[in-house]
Amino acid sequence: MLQCCGLVKPHVEAEVNENLGTYVQCLGELDRKIWRIEELQLRKDVGIKVIDDQMLEALKDSTPHNRQIKNVSNYQITSNPKYAADY
Repeated sequence: MLQCCGLVKPHVEAEVNENLGTYVQCLGELDRKIWRIEELQLRKDVGIKVIDDQMLEALKDSTPHNRQIKNVSNYQITSNPKYAADY
């Protein structure tokens, strides 16, 4: 209502472009490899998919970006040994 009355200007989000690659490209090569192997093992031994086939292929085929994510590369709590032990 305040915008309609001209009392407040509408909020405009600033567009930020940090020239980052995709999420998978920003993962280190070892992180991509480990995540892919874990996924393949889960599919083979337990018969479950944690990520879809497209993401699995991206883990295999993506070229690394020059800016990479450090430490744990995904949000799976058991991927971080400290969190897994606490859990």
